[in-house]
Amino acid sequence: MIGHADASRGSRSRADDRRERTVGPALVTCVECVATRSRVPIAAASIVRDALLVTPVTPAAGGNGLAMRAGLFLEGLSRSFRVRCLVVPVFGSAGRSDGLVDRLAATSQVLALDPVPDAVQDLRVRLAAQAPRARAIAVHPRPALCRSATMTAAHALADAAAGVEFVHIHRLYLAPFLDVLLDRQERPVLTIDIDDDEAATRRACGEPDEAEAYERLGNYYLPAVDHVFAASAIDAATVATTYKLAAVTPISNAVRLPPLTGKRGRSRRAPTHDLLLVGTLSYPPNAEAARWLCEEVLPHLNHASVALVGSNPPPEVRALARDSSVTVVGAVADVTSWYERTRVAVVPLRAGGGTRIKLLEALAHGRPVVSTTVGVHGLDFLPGRDGVLVADRPAEFAAHCQSLMDEPEFAERLAVAGRDVVARTASIEVVARDSDRIFRSLLRSRSEDAAISDRVVALGAQLHRNRVAAETCHLLTAAGVRAILLKGASFGAWLYDSLLDRSCADIDLLIDPVAEPVAQAVLARHGFTTLHGRSNAMLLGHPAVEWVRGHDHVDLHRGRFWGITVPPDEAWLVLSEHTERFELGGRQVETLNVTARAFHVVVHAVASGPTSEQPREDLRRALERVPLSIWQDAARLAAVLGAQAGFTAGLELTTAGRDLSRCLVLDGRAALGRLPSLDAALRVAGPPRFATGMARLLALPGL
Repeated sequence: MIGHADASRGSRSRADDRRERTVGPALVTCVECVATRSRVPIAAASIVRDALLVTPVTPAAGGNGLAMRAGLFLEGLSRSFRVRCLVVPVFGSAGRSDGLVDRLAATSQVLALDPVPDAVQDLRVRLAAQAPRARAIAVHPRPALCRSATMTAAHALADAAAGVEFVHIHRLYLAPFLDVLLDRQERPVLTIDIDDDEAATRRACGEPDEAEAYERLGNYYLPAVDHVFAASAIDAATVATTYKLAAVTPISNAVRLPPLTGKRGRSRRAPTHDLLLVGTLSYPPNAEAARWLCEEVLPHLNHASVALVGSNPPPEVRALARDSSVTVVGAVADVTSWYERTRVAVVPLRAGGGTRIKLLEALAHGRPVVSTTVGVHGLDFLPGRDGVLVADRPAEFAAHCQSLMDEPEFAERLAVAGRDVVARTASIEVVARDSDRIFRSLLRSRSEDAAISDRVVALGAQLHRNRVAAETCHLLTAAGVRAILLKGASFGAWLYDSLLDRSCADIDLLIDPVAEPVAQAVLARHGFTTLHGRSNAMLLGHPAVEWVRGHDHVDLHRGRFWGITVPPDEAWLVLSEHTERFELGGRQVETLNVTARAFHVVVHAVASGPTSEQPREDLRRALERVPLSIWQDAARLAAVLGAQAGFTAGLELTTAGRDLSRCLVLDGRAALGRLPSLDAALRVAGPPRFATGMARLLALPGL
């Protein structure tokens, strides 16, 4: 590993230390190398920061477009960061290395994924905690490429990110691997390159279910990260509008310009093929493009030959070689010789998104290009001038190809113009330099404004939750459902200097059990959904059913909350008599009065377990501020609700609470017993959620 920044990257010598090691719960193959970096020196006074690049394939300078775009981000990040490269092989293989990672990355790791992940077990893990549970509700069912994104894998990625200040995820389908990092208050800068609008691409390819799955993924993850990138200004604007993002930054695809042979880039080799299509042939839009070219365009040409070059051609593409004028080639180590021996490169795509890195690659190799409109999507090139001719009908497409084959001088002028445009706007040097500035700007903004920004964000989130709480209470009231706000802003106004000083992650509402169907209908009508029913929630130890809408969470409590043992309808009759009103979000909402709040703050500290700091802080403040007479009334309320065990356990959590419990009397006797219930004792001890669930199960009548 690199211990310190050298005066320049060019001064480092290369050393490879290959070994197996475990990162978190998953095995990772780690190739640690102090790589020779001669291209971009770092000043001696610079502080070298660590970044983690997470990609589905090994970044490369050439090969398939996915690997090349990952390589572009590696180029940009490596200029100012010491990059750790983590490959998450959702396609089954990490892909071929062409030396780019060895040259630019400090470490290279491959995350070992479970080939047959246990989706049911993973869902159980997620349901046991609030944030993963809410996320599961928001994004399931997920796209097929997310099947390996278990919580175990997310923990492994978080382990790999230890100590880094910047984490970049390559493609939206890897976003669920960020689940653990997203839930941490102290986290690195998180960015995602979506490349294109994946949902629109899937819909265009006739995959509506996958399109909806990607929309759910985008709705949840894109607002949750610090910044989003796309491959073109068109896709950036579309994604920003679709997912209501403040900004999406375009980072265009880029290629490395190879040296050309012959005068003005003309190849000295005799052409062996007239037309060349290069791309990952297993990608459905590329396979369809190959079929359209060979079956609908080729018949309009005079004895033209076609070469289809790309990895994993499916049977329907290989079948095209039945025509003697068509050659189908699998993956090749270097496409340069194929470009040198062809007259015209073609991009006959009719579906897909992003920008065509293979179109840029063809222009960089000095070949003129004939493309469809989809093929030049996102590129600010002028057809007929900047290296490209564009047509969407087979006959017109063929006519452009024929003109380039028949008029070599015109083809040469077009090719030279196209290469010049790529050199000015889409070379690795240009785009990596610009992206480096963007990455450093994002990190600088985080470093300079972290304290202020975090406070502003927290206040904004709390204001939003208060507004949602007020609006939800209003909607329920309008439907005839009486809703009592628990905790949250009511605790903030009561125990803190401001109701904004107490943070909360959800909105808890107490309702009449009889009105539950109406309340559920109201929430569903306003965009809320729930993943599990009341019985599952109760068994897992949640005394409420959780409803989620994006990042908004509402817990509906049916007449009671944890600690109360009388039936829900009886608890509701009692608690609904202990309320008051206060203003929230410009509306009057109903909340528990001070006696019921004092009772609730105690049992809630137990219900949340020993690792939840906020409920313990609420209890500490209440014990300092609430007079003995109110605690006396709260003890009486606990007795009426059958909650003495939970109330006792709560007061036993602190020295001040234990002292208070000895002062509370009812009818001349000590108000509280000394033995809490098994459930309360388990919560105080902080066991696995399964243990508390079993305790509740064993307490059910008949067991």
